[in-house]
Amino acid sequence: MKKLIGLLLLCVSTSCQPSREEVCEKLDVGIKTYFEDLAFKENREIKIYDINTVRFSMVGEGAIDTMKSLYYIKQQDRFINRGVNARKSVQSSLSRYEAMKRLGIELPLGWEEEINDGLNESKAYMDSASYYGQLDSIITIKMRQSTDYKPLYYKTRTFVKATMDKDNLLDTLEFILNKDFKLLTVE
Repeated sequence: MKKLIGLLLLCVSTSCQPSREEVCEKLDVGIKTYFEDLAFKENREIKIYDINTVRFSMVGEGAIDTMKSLYYIKQQDRFINRGVNARKSVQSSLSRYEAMKRLGIELPLGWEEEINDGLNESKAYMDSASYYGQLDSIITIKMRQSTDYKPLYYKTRTFVKATMDKDNLLDTLEFILNKDFKLLTVE
């Protein structure tokens, strides 16, 4: 009798769980909704040909923290590159103006302002890089200290085929969605 009750409870509990296909469909709808909302907000036209979740798993807060950390590192690198390029531009201008000065050629009006603007631009990029570096440090400390990784989110591997304006997207991408099938972003 106990075995029969246990078997019945197991059947009831597993029958309430949505199938893998049902979850994949909901994930696909959530991802499609995100792309459509993004296109609407940016006043762009989108045509989605196919969205198909290949696989998914349940992940905890650590996956979100990892996603944030990767985003912060990418942003930091982007600003460092821009800052370095701005600094190189300033150095090139300075070399050109020094050469002109040595040859006795009159320097153009506003050359000092151009140099100062370039230095300020470089500093602004480096300040932004520092900001993202600090965010990454904070999230890294949080990740080291965290021990609670309850599976709260869906991490998907999803095939996407779409066109936004004239930009084509044909790739298999990873997304993280919450239990309400809303796509999570880092911003």
